[in-house]
Amino acid sequence: MNKLNFHVIKTTLHEATQECVRMAASFFQYLMQLSLPAVLAVCIGCALLLSILPLALTLFAAFLVCKLLAFIVAPNPVNKINQ
Repeated sequence: MNKLNFHVIKTTLHEATQECVRMAASFFQYLMQLSLPAVLAVCIGCALLLSILPLALTLFAAFLVCKLLAFIVAPNPVNKINQ
């Protein structure tokens, strides 16, 4: 039974590796067909994505922690307008 599971995992990882290599090769082939200004635009787009995405995730986590702390400090805020 263990050999069967190992074989299934090995086969799955091998197929995933082959697919990643195939995708990387097709991406590099596509990149070789682009003009230099288009490659520059792709690089700038990747740089913006890689710099803005972590910032957005960090801000989301920070505001989530602030909201959780506010809920812990005052779990039932009193609404004076309705009273």
